[in-house]
Amino acid sequence: MPVSVDRCFDLLVDDLTPSAADQCCAEARLAPLADALAHRYAPVRLEPIGSLGHGTSLPGHTVLDALVVLPADRLKIDSVAMLRAIAAELRERLPTVGVAISPPAVVVHRTAGAADACALIPAEPTGRSVHGAVVYHIPDRAGGWMRSGPQAYRDWVDAEDRRLDGRLKPLVRILKAWSHADATGLRSLWIELRTTQWASEQAVIRYPVAVSGVLRHMLAYAHAMPDPLDAGAPIEACALADHTAAFAAVAGAADRAAAAVADESAGDLNAALAHWRRAFDGHFPRFG
Repeated sequence: MPVSVDRCFDLLVDDLTPSAADQCCAEARLAPLADALAHRYAPVRLEPIGSLGHGTSLPGHTVLDALVVLPADRLKIDSVAMLRAIAAELRERLPTVGVAISPPAVVVHRTAGAADACALIPAEPTGRSVHGAVVYHIPDRAGGWMRSGPQAYRDWVDAEDRRLDGRLKPLVRILKAWSHADATGLRSLWIELRTTQWASEQAVIRYPVAVSGVLRHMLAYAHAMPDPLDAGAPIEACALADHTAAFAAVAGAADRAAAAVADESAGDLNAALAHWRRAFDGHFPRFG
């Protein structure tokens, strides 16, 4: 049984770490999609990005995001029309899969109604960021195209994770698990990059203090995040309609985390763990 708050967080991190088999299985789902799209759009390349591509995914809760990298002459001026064309091609070639359009992606389920999904985002390489990472044009949710640099984000997270002895990516998973448990509606990439932004100013990470610090940081910057690497457009925190409820959830979690850290400092471990259990909607290892 756990004997400290730190041990409880270590157990939580273990629970939130997908296996290598999970990763391989998820990425294997891309092969038939690439084959289906190659009939009309060759040459085409599917490049995993997002949580799975960054190593910050949660077991059982991750959509596999992938860029559908196309040459410029295969893209349509209207990005929504491009999404419709990709969806139509997948429906024709793979009639048993579930296909839906959710800008900036075409979301594909192995069968209609299945829980697992791939989000396919059409993309055109447009150059490199000031840091040398490839920059793409991807759909902007309004029919146009916007710049995005997923490679730059991954490289930044990787570098900070190495500097912090491999403790940043687990911290990101902890914050994503909290957001999922609380149904905040915060976007996964925003959580990841805000967490990395906070961690970039830290010398060490101790999970209880770090969670509290990141939540306060989120409250202080409760808006779209300007691209920290000048690789793309601002990263939205959540849908506009969800903003008030999302940051009310952040505020409540920040209060509980601060109380937990204070109780632990005062030697009241049971009270501290009670606050953490409430913060994670009961999905937190018990002390004893």
